Amino acid sequence: MTRTPAAASTSVQHGVSEHRIASRARRVLRKMTASAVLAVTAGASLTACGLGQRYEADDLKAAFASDPAFAWVEVSSNQNLPGMWSYDVTARLAPSASRDETVAAVERLRAYMHAPERDGPWFAQAQADGFEWPVTSDAARNAGMTAFAVDLRDGDVIDSGRFVDGTTLESSFVATGDDAVAAFSHLVETAARDGVVDAVVSVTDRSGTGVVVSGARLAAPAAALAAHAAASTAGSFAAYELEPDRAVLRMSSRAEARAAQPLVTEAVARSGAPADFALSVSGGILSIEPGLDPIPAEQMADVLERVPGVTALRVDRTPTTGDYLEIGASSIEAAVTAERVAASRPAVAAYAHVNLVVPAASSPVELVAYSFPASGFDAAARASRLAAIQGATSVSHSPTNLELGLSAPRDATLASIAPAIKAQALRGQTVSVRVGGTGVLVFEAQDSVVLDDDTGRNDFDARPFVDAWNAAPAMT
Repeated sequence: MTRTPAAASTSVQHGVSEHRIASRARRVLRKMTASAVLAVTAGASLTACGLGQRYEADDLKAAFASDPAFAWVEVSSNQNLPGMWSYDVTARLAPSASRDETVAAVERLRAYMHAPERDGPWFAQAQADGFEWPVTSDAARNAGMTAFAVDLRDGDVIDSGRFVDGTTLESSFVATGDDAVAAFSHLVETAARDGVVDAVVSVTDRSGTGVVVSGARLAAPAAALAAHAAASTAGSFAAYELEPDRAVLRMSSRAEARAAQPLVTEAVARSGAPADFALSVSGGILSIEPGLDPIPAEQMADVLERVPGVTALRVDRTPTTGDYLEIGASSIEAAVTAERVAASRPAVAAYAHVNLVVPAASSPVELVAYSFPASGFDAAARASRLAAIQGATSVSHSPTNLELGLSAPRDATLASIAPAIKAQALRGQTVSVRVGGTGVLVFEAQDSVVLDDDTGRNDFDARPFVDAWNAAPAMT
């Protein structure tokens, strides 16, 4: 029977017997192609090879189209180099398939893809009601991962999960409820039963309050779990993150954090934690990265939590600038007030800089200000004046950069706001202006700006703006 490639692809849906006939025909075609390599051009050889690769994908889809354990199977082919193809397979398991049926189905898929006569390579992912895992060439490994996923699916503790990598089994799971610790314990027990022990996993509760990260071979972070258990006796959690080498606990209030601190310290010591185990206990709107001094943080929180509109305080460290305090605010006015209050407190000397953040969700103008003592702790104040410019959508101000986002105006009308921008700029800053998300101006802030080819971007005529900038009063 002679068929065109398109006809073969279509008729494969009509029955097993036709599929087998078509498969034989295609094998003959491949043999004919191989024997005729010396008699055809290189281009013709690649065309025949391409048809063969498409047939491989069609063959797999047809082979599993009537398999009751699969809801559907999708295959895509990718030509990486001339004559070299790979295949991506996504196989959705039927919800009605039992644990044993699902394990057997995945093994059938593996055996098909990795048969000696099959071209490749093949990259496959299996899915089952919110869970996803790779199908590798290792049958035993596949069986364990599949059983693990189905057991979690059929339970009521883990809502969804994904194995990120088939070699290291680095995986993420979401708990059905709001207790990541309980979900993690269930995960460890299930993994041990199914023989999936060489995994590094993270479990997050549904609300996002708690996160538990395991070590290699699903080793429980014993010290971190001990810290969590001790803190839970002193109150409730606003957030926590537990890892093998650290525990970050934020209680619902600072009073609860003070009560939990000695309990947690003792529990970690009893757990046999390593000397470099990192621990942080804070509460309310204050969060402190482990290893940083809590005393100045608490002193700053004493005054800043009383500023209306201050929503978050975070103490962290960067390798370049050192320790810093970040203040989240619900309005630009609150950020400016918080900056002024923070600058007046002696404890602010513990920080290289104070960051003020007003998210777009809280304000018509998104604001980020990096306030340094050397520049007068006034970045938020300067940024607030820029935010008052008509059409402003975002402002970022630091000693080195000033970025202003505008919805309008453009071209010559932008010159009208040049004096307002200059009044809030610092000498030497890189000033960037965007209109509707498109960069139109980039230059170094000086009393007098020299117009060059890089000043105006994206066909923007920068001359009127530069003229207005240079005519404005000198920078302060």
